[in-house]
Amino acid sequence: MPYEINLTINIFENRDALLRYQESLEYLFDLVSLIDAKELEEAYEKFNEKIYEFEKIILNPDLNLIDSNLPIYLRNFTPGATYCKFISMYAFEVLQKLKLYKEANDLFEFLISKQNVYSLSTRGKWFERLALNYEAHLKNPFKAFETLCLGLNDKTYVNYT
Repeated sequence: MPYEINLTINIFENRDALLRYQESLEYLFDLVSLIDAKELEEAYEKFNEKIYEFEKIILNPDLNLIDSNLPIYLRNFTPGATYCKFISMYAFEVLQKLKLYKEANDLFEFLISKQNVYSLSTRGKWFERLALNYEAHLKNPFKAFETLCLGLNDKTYVNYT
């Protein structure tokens, strides 16, 4: 019996959307290569120049509406997801190694509180990392406890298994 595949979802709305995604990947690869080369100061400077642009893209209501209509597994192919992934993985690593814990926590608080479209499966890790930073590096156990409580109450996006 032959299989018939009917694709009805367009990953990219138009050519410009594809180009924006490609641009986000190129930027991500540039920064990852700086991190791999252990040029953390340069990676930090390059990232810091663009952080507000990242935040605007992640919070853009038009893009959020388009991206939130995509199935979760296709949202990875959007600039917002790429920048969100970069912030949560690579920028945090750079900030940790440069001992800029407050900035790292600010980024995670931004990801947790301001957006709910991208990288939903990693929200539990964000809460955990945020609480660890508050406890170990910023010596604020009360804020760490608050963060853990918020994570436990985030039943929509945090998986407890």
